[in-house]
Amino acid sequence: MTTIYHKASILIVEDTPSLATLYQIQLAKVGLSATVAETGQDALDALANRSYDAMLLDLQLPDMSGVDLLKQLATNDASITTVMITAHGSINIATEAMRQGAYDFLMKPVSEDRLVDSIHNALEQSKLTEAKETEKPTRLEQEPQATTQEQPIKSPSNKHETQPTNFGFVGSSPQMQQIYGMIKSVAQSQASVFISGESGTGKEICARAIHDASPRHAGPFIALNCAAIPKDLIESELFGHRKGAFTGATADRTGAVLSAQGGTLFLDEICEMDIGLQSKLLRFLQTGQIQRVGDDKVRSVDIRVVCATNRSPIEEVAEGHFREDLYYRLHILALPLPPLRERGQDIIELAEHFLTKASKEEGKQFQSIDTAAKDWLLSRPWPGNVRQLENLIRSIVVL
Repeated sequence: MTTIYHKASILIVEDTPSLATLYQIQLAKVGLSATVAETGQDALDALANRSYDAMLLDLQLPDMSGVDLLKQLATNDASITTVMITAHGSINIATEAMRQGAYDFLMKPVSEDRLVDSIHNALEQSKLTEAKETEKPTRLEQEPQATTQEQPIKSPSNKHETQPTNFGFVGSSPQMQQIYGMIKSVAQSQASVFISGESGTGKEICARAIHDASPRHAGPFIALNCAAIPKDLIESELFGHRKGAFTGATADRTGAVLSAQGGTLFLDEICEMDIGLQSKLLRFLQTGQIQRVGDDKVRSVDIRVVCATNRSPIEEVAEGHFREDLYYRLHILALPLPPLRERGQDIIELAEHFLTKASKEEGKQFQSIDTAAKDWLLSRPWPGNVRQLENLIRSIVVL
């Protein structure tokens, strides 16, 4: 990290001088330069005068809370990758901080390793954000004639032409354009990716898109749903086993990790993984080596791990359901998927896409969606997100 980030600058917003000095010393050990601001206003002034690569922000400041500072930055259109730190933490505060744009949340007292890891991850995120902002104009800017609400459904050939831009997704909203840029950026890294989002938002599609756009695209993409496998079988599914290792092990099993050699392992619903197995996963991530159940041989594996959850990982850590050290090992590149209700006209694009698909598969002749139906679709909350919309359109076509 010293080599990559030795020129990075950090803004520490902390009103306790001894702690601010301690954080400066700890960051200086890995080559990071840090400036201290003791109040929220001092931080705003510092950010107005120069740019910083990341900010370490105390929650309780003399003149305002850290959350209020984040709100002011958002109002002023001034964003910076932020790690919150506090001795007064709670689940609600952490959730609110994340909602206001904080990248991570640390509880005092924080170890030196944890602090450095979190800042390192924040700098990775800053690098991705910077790359995204300097990319070429989006497809909407390059193609002002893009589909609007009232235009007919695109032909299959046109849809195929936009596929490289959309990575298998359907939608041209600003929210999804941002996701496409992030996928393009994170795909080139070897670091772990943590995808978050409600059920039905397309987390596996996103993971596969990252794999397909990465240097590992020629290797396998192996998906494992941690919520769909019984507790007593998931270790075998993940790491494999030798024949006879336990009752029912009638043959050798390779396991998802070894099967993903040279490619990508996608761990869906990672927060559902048994806490005991989490320690073994952490050990593998640290060493790059595994031992199949019942096997004496240690094997080295070269894979990239992408994981996803529809829960709040911060809450799962606080409640003791998810190991904090595993969270920090996996939560290097964060990629949050927006719920369908926040994607505007994407709802219509998706509905028309699913109408075309379902009509073809069911042998129907439906061509378009009228204005009243579009208005109704746009008014719905869609708690089940894209999956719910697809199922509804399929049902309408069939019935």
